[in-house]
Amino acid sequence: MSNPKKKSRFRLILLVVAIVVIAAIASRDKDQSSTSGGTEANTPPPPAFVAERETACENYRGAVNEVAASEIHNAYLEAAEQAGYSLEGVQGTVDEIRTTHAGGRIFLEIETSFGTVSNSTIMPNDRYDIEDNDPLHDVIVSLPEGATVRFSGDRVMPMDNPISERSTMCDDEWLIHYTSLE
Repeated sequence: MSNPKKKSRFRLILLVVAIVVIAAIASRDKDQSSTSGGTEANTPPPPAFVAERETACENYRGAVNEVAASEIHNAYLEAAEQAGYSLEGVQGTVDEIRTTHAGGRIFLEIETSFGTVSNSTIMPNDRYDIEDNDPLHDVIVSLPEGATVRFSGDRVMPMDNPISERSTMCDDEWLIHYTSLE
């Protein structure tokens, strides 16, 4: 990177990424202090991290090239992981319940007003798994698909699609570690 033009371009990309992350955090803080209701009478506003992802998606789509887009992608995922997003008492509809052979791991997908949340990852990941000895297992066993549930969870992240950065940045699918379900 001895070319001054490349250094300047790289610094510009880093500056843009930093501004996006700072703006997203400021927006989240503002949204969390707001007392306004949702878009419909019974629909709460989406979590602040949804707007952060939308902003990151716009910046990703507007990147000057694929390298710049990848830098935005990587910075956003790192910032999202460090932020430690969580959800508390969110209502949704059970879309799908799957299991591995012999029921060793349960995958639960729930549709919400702001997208799909799921603990299903492409590779086994004990940070998100629900195993048969998990207290949530007993609740899930009696749930039919289509049931309305209220859930909480932590480690909420954009669902990372290893095939498409654009999906990771712009889809409304979220990875979650469920902590409660009723």
